[in-house]
Amino acid sequence: SNSDRPAGTRFRGTMRIQLAGLLCLVSLAEICLGHTQGWSRLFEDEISEFHDEELSWELGGGDVPSWLQGRYIKNGPARLNFPNQTRFYTNWMDSWGKLHSFTFNGPQVTFSGKILEPPLYKATLAAGDLVPSTTLSGLTPTDWTLAERAEIATMYATQTAYDNQNVLPVKLGETYIAATDWPMVTYFDPDTLETLGVEHPKPVSSGQCAHWIKEPGTANTLNFQMHLGILGTSFHLYRWKPEDTYREPEEIAHFTPELDSVIHSFSVTETHALFFFYPFVPNIAAMWAHNFHAFEVMEWHEQDMEVAVISLADGHVDRFHAPPTFSAHHANAYNLEDGKFVLDLCPTAYLNFAEYMLIENIAYPPEESVANVTSSEHFTRYIIDVPNESITPQSFESPEEFPQFNQFDFPTINEEYRGKEYCWVYGWVALDYARHTLIKRNVCGQGGEKMFSLEDQYYGEASFVPNPEGVEEDDGVLVTIGFDGPREQSYLLLLNATDMTQIDRAYTQHIVPFSFHGIFFQ
Repeated sequence: SNSDRPAGTRFRGTMRIQLAGLLCLVSLAEICLGHTQGWSRLFEDEISEFHDEELSWELGGGDVPSWLQGRYIKNGPARLNFPNQTRFYTNWMDSWGKLHSFTFNGPQVTFSGKILEPPLYKATLAAGDLVPSTTLSGLTPTDWTLAERAEIATMYATQTAYDNQNVLPVKLGETYIAATDWPMVTYFDPDTLETLGVEHPKPVSSGQCAHWIKEPGTANTLNFQMHLGILGTSFHLYRWKPEDTYREPEEIAHFTPELDSVIHSFSVTETHALFFFYPFVPNIAAMWAHNFHAFEVMEWHEQDMEVAVISLADGHVDRFHAPPTFSAHHANAYNLEDGKFVLDLCPTAYLNFAEYMLIENIAYPPEESVANVTSSEHFTRYIIDVPNESITPQSFESPEEFPQFNQFDFPTINEEYRGKEYCWVYGWVALDYARHTLIKRNVCGQGGEKMFSLEDQYYGEASFVPNPEGVEEDDGVLVTIGFDGPREQSYLLLLNATDMTQIDRAYTQHIVPFSFHGIFFQ
């Protein structure tokens, strides 16, 4: 695979890329050189608050569908710096979270933005400097003192050591929350983006999943928590019905896993939840020695992973071992016959988990960097066979003109096909830090792969919004935020999800800092 090539390897030859209907011939060697005009602006603080600013479409908005009704909310890092700062974060994901929302009424769209304000953010703001808390990576030039570490340790008992929920927005019943893999939620008002408070699980917990997932065919939402007990860590799969509160879900199943794995997403079919317990595990006992920096205690164990297949109807659990992989993002899964399941995911090199987001790496990438710096490995299908306790990986063909096509991450689908047999997945390819391509992949082997990429334009994950009158799975619109490097300006981008051509774009007066996840709420 390309990720196995040594550092400095350059891809040579030519490729053809179809860009909005234009056929361009581009040298692959050029693709892997630094094309980073305006890129570092995406990592500057953007703390301004604004509400309902009207946006104008560059092409007039005439092709923006009238059925596009709802709100696209993006969550992500936005603030690293404070007035009296004596030490600094080193990881972009430690930057404090900000919500940006785009409210659609057909072609009419308004734009709002506001920093999330959980308790630790307010304390940091009041101090003008970083206050004791868990972070993902280390601080510079000095780290927490012994007394500050002791303070953080006491915060674990009350589950208040971390509250920077800067990854995903989620709708839970009629409430909106901001989420990460840390076991807590931050409530916010979707109209004003006002922070309404935070809440922690009833039992002391060490993990939860950033990617809450809908239970197919219902209005319910699924997630898990890792609970800390006297006898070790227990895994609990929960169902939240629309009327359930965060602290009072319905338990589907629980068991003691062999590994307290990092699980950033999982899969669901119409009948089962599917989990891979990767041998990539936080060593909680090492947190004190590592100043409570979570990424520093992640350890890879040279052993098999554990597969768990959980019945959503009765909580029955099948568990068995399989050769290990690691992935942040599952794409989708569905049932086959006779106790078999399909699970599609984006494997990632675990070694890159912490390094990729270090500010010195991501904000100021070298002029020449290794192709596929994100270490995304080839999109993989696993056939899970419960009766035979086995999994079989299958790969997908890459178009000849774009060998890295399958090395995408941040997969999104038409959510109406969640847990069901499907054909289309959309993803994000980064050939180096700042060379982004949005792709459309057919997982049914029928062809029709498409891609969208423009020079010095940077993108995040693209969310699929289905046409309510649509018949085909890919009849809809992709919504994402782009950044125009030469103009140093963010914009709302709409793509036709069928042919990956641009419908229109609307520039904003505020930069939306670099982030990945956004959700369209209809």
